[in-house]
Amino acid sequence: WRTLAEWLAAPRPHALASCFPRSTTAPPATTFNARTALQPQFQKAVPYDERATCPLTDRNPKDWILFSTGRFAVDDDRDGAERGVVVDNTGTGAFNDAPFPTVDFPSDHAILSATLVLKDGSQRTAEGT
Repeated sequence: WRTLAEWLAAPRPHALASCFPRSTTAPPATTFNARTALQPQFQKAVPYDERATCPLTDRNPKDWILFSTGRFAVDDDRDGAERGVVVDNTGTGAFNDAPFPTVDFPSDHAILSATLVLKDGSQRTAEGT
């Protein structure tokens, strides 16, 4: 796939679904960073005031949770979640629409979490370590 729209529209092998619904609305960005003039390939550097608008800024949905559509569904009623999914780039369960990593959140990818429910009616909660 060359674009996000192509990927969202493509049939899923093995009956897989994403935590983000198939729609025309783009999933939230899980990366938001830009090179500085002090890093290698300084020709790709982004001026500080242009971080949010420059095409060289990496601000894309790169992280996904995939699951079997025959067994699971996203729990849309999860507290604090938009469409059942939480994107966190602060380490506190919140999303700050600003470049990261930061001193407080040193990862260049946001934390992505979703609660899945078994289609047989039971619910299981899993926590990562």
